[in-house]
Amino acid sequence: MAALEAMDGDAVRRWCRLAADALTQTRAAIDALNVFPVPDADTGTNLQLTLLSAADAAEAVPAGSRPGDVWQAAASGALLGACGNSGVIVSQLLRGLAEVCAPAPPAGSRPRGRGWWPTAPSGPAARRRRAAAGPGPA
Repeated sequence: MAALEAMDGDAVRRWCRLAADALTQTRAAIDALNVFPVPDADTGTNLQLTLLSAADAAEAVPAGSRPGDVWQAAASGALLGACGNSGVIVSQLLRGLAEVCAPAPPAGSRPRGRGWWPTAPSGPAARRRRAAAGPGPA
């Protein structure tokens, strides 16, 4: 595979899906390593579910979109699907990428708010998260 000079929106989508797939493959190993701060053995699962949400959101962005828009969708999807502290941390890492990859404002313009905070979760990522959580209290 040839190296990329820059990431377009399609490359961002592929990166998100590859990251989610890699966590799917390594989830159990990461769960087994989890000992800090509480040995609850779910860090790999939390990371996997969070990245699956990010990848689903990135794939929902129309083809040909700017990379910053795809990063922003991934960050929003990750925040909506964040499981545990590790999921929230990953969502914030993706948020930083979204901010850095966003187009620069025109010279002399005033900064605007980000305005990309997510709405209630839905779709395949939300269903996976609910399924992973299991049945509610009886």
